[in-house]
Amino acid sequence: MKPLRSPIVLAILTHVMAAYLAFTYRTLRWTREGQEIAEDVWSDCVLSGSGAILALWHSRVPVGPTTWPQGPERPEIRVLVSQSRDGEFIARTIAKLGLPSIRGSSIKKTDTAKNKGGEQAFRDMVKWVKDGGAMAITPDGPRGPVEVMQKGAVALARMTDAPVLLVGVAMHPCLRLKTWDSTIVPLPFARAAMVWDGPVRAGRQDDPDALTIDWGARLSAVSRRAEALAANRPSPPLLPASSLEPISPWWDVGPCRTTIPGTITAIMAMTMIMTMDITMAMTTEAMATATPQGLRPRLCHRRRAQPGLRPGRVRGGLRDPVAQPAGRRRP
Repeated sequence: MKPLRSPIVLAILTHVMAAYLAFTYRTLRWTREGQEIAEDVWSDCVLSGSGAILALWHSRVPVGPTTWPQGPERPEIRVLVSQSRDGEFIARTIAKLGLPSIRGSSIKKTDTAKNKGGEQAFRDMVKWVKDGGAMAITPDGPRGPVEVMQKGAVALARMTDAPVLLVGVAMHPCLRLKTWDSTIVPLPFARAAMVWDGPVRAGRQDDPDALTIDWGARLSAVSRRAEALAANRPSPPLLPASSLEPISPWWDVGPCRTTIPGTITAIMAMTMIMTMDITMAMTTEAMATATPQGLRPRLCHRRRAQPGLRPGRVRGGLRDPVAQPAGRRRP
């Protein structure tokens, strides 16, 4: 996003987004399934001083902090965030929500010479998990394909021998942004669901490709299950990501438009987004029109016309900029 190049716009959007998410998290109506799986892993990690890995799809990043609240009963968690401008916005936002990050991403296949900090980030993650911390990753990020797990999660699990928790999160109604993965943005007072699976592990003798396919399918399954619980409908059968129905555009808030509470939440969310857009536009315009103090053009010291004054006389082809009183001549 080009507006994120401006430090002022980035700071404003970070504060607005963090405040909106913090408020929305407190109003969500949760349904949790398999929560005991996560609690068992948390207690084992705290007692043994070992680490853990959390995996969720990239489209669930705005609601990721709700899955692992920081506290003494859980290992401290950090989030892998890319070094892009969008990643900077995400890192600053989740930091205000209490989640520190490790910056880095995989090397782009079309530009292998461009350093994305992936190798250093992987070493930092391995050290952090081995020291007893938890690591949250989005195995299909930061560029996709959507809900297609890459090998980074399996590699991290093999290097650390840490358990991997798979979590699916969904809200209904919610907004879907027009991004590559149709990122979801929760609405206040929406129904929310969180479904856990695992823990799974990656041994040295296991096939990484087979584990990647299996974990990706299980992560998609819990995501579909969470969507069904949030929408209060039967759970659909597991389908590959490529065969899923097209996701509705970001302005479609679903059945909420037919109920009064849903209408109120939709209005609140749309007002917040419009406020962010207007603030971004005003800040960008102000920065574009601002001129450094030393480069401002000198203004002509021309007096304003007042009653009883006439324009100055012309001398040598130039008009005297100072107006003279009517009926009086300059010596």
